[in-house]
Formats: sequence, C-alpha cells, structure tokens
Amino acid sequence: MFGDFECHLAVRRQAYKHVDFGSGVNVIRWSAPKGILSRIPGIFSKTKLKDQEKEIDRIKRDTAAICRIIGNLGLSRSDMVIVHTADRIISALSDTIGSIQEAGSPTFIIRFVDMEPIGQGIDDAHVKLANHQKSRSNVLVFSETDETAKSMIDQYGYSLVRPWIMPLASQATSKMANPEDPDNEFVVGFLGGKRAEQQPGYIPELARLLISSRDRWPVEKISFLVQAVSPGIKQTEEYDAAMKALNMVLGEEAGDHFSVEMLPSIMDETEFDLAVARSHLLVLPYDVRKYGNRGSGLVIDAALSGTPIAVPKGFAMRRWTELAGAPVCNDVNEYVGAIMEVAGNYQSYLKCAAHGGDQLRSFIDQQIVDIRSLGGEASPDQ
Repeated sequence: MFGDFECHLAVRRQAYKHVDFGSGVNVIRWSAPKGILSRIPGIFSKTKLKDQEKEIDRIKRDTAAICRIIGNLGLSRSDMVIVHTADRIISALSDTIGSIQEAGSPTFIIRFVDMEPIGQGIDDAHVKLANHQKSRSNVLVFSETDETAKSMIDQYGYSLVRPWIMPLASQATSKMANPEDPDNEFVVGFLGGKRAEQQPGYIPELARLLISSRDRWPVEKISFLVQAVSPGIKQTEEYDAAMKALNMVLGEEAGDHFSVEMLPSIMDETEFDLAVARSHLLVLPYDVRKYGNRGSGLVIDAALSGTPIAVPKGFAMRRWTELAGAPVCNDVNEYVGAIMEVAGNYQSYLKCAAHGGDQLRSFIDQQIVDIRSLGGEASPDQ
C-alpha cells in the first residue's frame, strides 16, 4: 500500500505470534499490559470504583505505549500513524494526541469499525478526539461504513469522517472467476467467524426449510460451505447448538440432493479466496440489532470476486450491497427465497455482482492513493 515508504507495525502479542507480516515491515511488540487491546478502556458508568481505577491505569499505560513508540521511532510531521481499528483504544489515542504539540506531531489516521454506545468514558473520548480533529490539521478520521460515519458526526460532532473499507482476503486488483451456471449444484457459502450476532442458528433452519421445499428448487442439488467458528470467539454455545442441529438435519432429512462441507476456522488468503469463488451465493444472516453499523469484509470480498451476496434488512454498507444487487432478507423464509431466486437467475445476479465489484475496486484503488497523499499540511476538511 505504501510502496517505498519505511513501515513500522505495532501489534499485540497474539498477532505477533500467529501472523506473518512479510518482509519490509518492522514489527514492534505492543508494550502495554497483557489483554489491553482486548478490553475497552473508559467504561466508567458500569464499573465499581476499583475497576474504574484499573481502567484509568490501563488507559495511562496504553497512552504511554503509543507515545513511547512514536518517540522511539522519531516520528515527526512528515510521518503517519495509522490506527486501523481504533475503537478499543479511543481513550488512549485522544490522550496521546492531546499530549503532543501539533508542530512536531505525525499525522494520525484513525479508523473506526464499531460505534455502538458503550459508556460515558468512551463518549467523552470521542468528543475529545472530535475536538482535536477540529483544531488540528493532522488528525484525520475514517470509518468502515457510511452509516458509522453519519453516527459519529451526529453523536460526537466530528467535522468529517472519510470512508475506509478493507476486504478480508481478496486483493483490490484481483478478479477471481466465479463458477459456471449452477445447473447441477448450487453452492451457498456461510463464511466468517460465527459470532452470536452473526446468527449461526440460521444455518440448520435454512437447511431444513430448503429440504422441505425440494420440489421448487431450480437446480438439482444445493450444497452449503460452512466455515467453522473462529478460535478467537469464546462464547460458542449458539454455534455448537447450530452445528448439532445441522447434523440432525443431515442425518434425518437431507438425502442425496443436499450436502454440507465444513471448512476450517483458519484459512490462508488463497484458501479463503477459493471458498468465496466456489460459492454461487454468500449468505450473511446477521442480527442487525446486535451487529449495529459495522461493515463486513465478506461484502467486500464478495464484490471483488464478483460473487452474489444476500444480506439482512437494515445492514450497513448499503451503498455497496445495492450496487451488487444483493437480495435483502427479513427472516429465514426470505433467505430461502433469496437462495432459490439467485439459483434460478444466476447470470443476472452474477452480472450485478460484477458491476458492484468493478465500482468497489475503483473506489479502493482511489482510496489507497488518497490515504497515501494525506499528511504534511493537510487541512481538517480535506
């Protein structure tokens, strides 16, 4: 993304152990206390005094870690500090920016994913950061979705929140081939982490309803590709119950015309891209009441590969799902209808998905150019 620029990457302990960041990047161990990035600093309204003191201490330590990294690397006005997912260290970021004189400060490019209200401490930190943005030319704020950007501006008074979207795996310049017409077998992909708000319980229900409507299928066979629950998800009760129910459906009702293939929870980029490309349709049966205005890398990966996708009503990233002609569903029956609709009119949906992918690819390419050009003497409204 940054060509010949010198790159440094500060990561938490878990990422340092399990991710290969490639050559040309100086990886720095995050020196804050264990678990600091898995906690949300500043939830003062819902904790006891002792816990408040602990949170305040964590914020101070986090702030010190950021300042130490900036100081050790000698970052100055011509440099950038990019915080890809800032939601969980918002308090420390606000304090860090406030502690550094603007004249010698690097440009802070700060991206948010989730803007659900959390507590007074988080709200105060956002207001503080919004004020920094208004008074400094080197604080630039981004969000994953247009819906999150609007929420940030309305709720906290940010002057400008730019879009910054990222795929899970696909490169912006790649365009993978999709399957041919699903005359014999239609493949439905359920990829991603399987958190509770992603409603894995829909998977066996969809299977059961599809099997019971076998006489209306426009194809001979339907197959599900189901990625296993992410190892980073601690509460897996809903997923476990869903897989047990799915196995019962397969054992009692499926027959030869319906099958399920389980995929590993961790796949490399090539494996994940292949899973997307194998799918005629990706289904995201998310509970938007819990999921909020977050986006999904699956929407981006689907678009970049030209794969149709079905999303819940009220899902964020509306700009991109509409461009891709994605079916919008309210309940499990409508998801079943979407699966059969796409299976029966695959070329039409494939064309829409490819169009959405072309638009998104151009957007991401320009987005990278724009981000690289930021810094220096950029004004707050650029």
